[in-house]
Amino acid sequence: MTAPSFAEPSLPTSSNSLTIAGLSVMPASSTRPDAMKVLIHGLPGSGKTTLASSIAAQGKTLFVDLIGERGTMSFRGAPYEKNIDVVRPKSVVELTGIQRYLAKGDHDYTAVVLDSISAAQNSAMRFQLNYDEDTVTEIRKGRQTADQRTWGVVGEIMTDISLFWMALAESQRKKPIHVIFTSQTKMKTGVDGEAKLYPDVSPKSLAAAMAAPDYVFYTDVVEDLLDDGSAAMKHVVRVLPDPNYAIKARIPEALQSKIPPVLGMDGKRPSLTTLGQVLGKISK
Repeated sequence: MTAPSFAEPSLPTSSNSLTIAGLSVMPASSTRPDAMKVLIHGLPGSGKTTLASSIAAQGKTLFVDLIGERGTMSFRGAPYEKNIDVVRPKSVVELTGIQRYLAKGDHDYTAVVLDSISAAQNSAMRFQLNYDEDTVTEIRKGRQTADQRTWGVVGEIMTDISLFWMALAESQRKKPIHVIFTSQTKMKTGVDGEAKLYPDVSPKSLAAAMAAPDYVFYTDVVEDLLDDGSAAMKHVVRVLPDPNYAIKARIPEALQSKIPPVLGMDGKRPSLTTLGQVLGKISK
């Protein structure tokens, strides 16, 4: 199995030997890009998992299917299905074990999909409340309930999940891999004070969930009127900031103003491979 195919230019040797605080200074052009770091959110049935799993076209992919999601039907029959391994952790502790395994780099995966961070948050909450992960919570008086402190700890866990999992894509790692998160979506007021559709995670962990990936896409299903007056439903991906959706895209300067805000209106369902090639994260 080959390594991830995101662009990896060779590192030219800097002509100067300047150091700052003991660290070598190098030209910005000499740094390698990270692998893809993507968070995809949207309403149920909008195509989140289908888009996320399309990264498997690049090579062997680990699909982390958390309780409450079970979205593996989304890629049944896809040409890249043979590249996907599925693992189903039963707790946030097992989820952490998967991250540690991938961080060691002794594997042949080129990408990992975490489906979803909303489900991971539910798992973290059950862990904090000492509820079993695989049974219905017993309802009785006096049962421990979530309070401000519990939500604070869960927020810290979710912040760590965003930061440490996305760090698997960093170019300086032994084996960087593409990291794709999915999330349910919810209308809320974000850190910028604007009410819009955000990834469905706690307010405490929202900043990290938005900051850690390079791209936050929103999947949607829209009605498009055809020339004959009929309507067609199309799966689209919103890729550029919009007042109604929490979206983030670190676009290279040479591509700014050239990326359309919505992909898929032509009827061709977008894939992460295509997006990665356009954005310079995956070699053509």
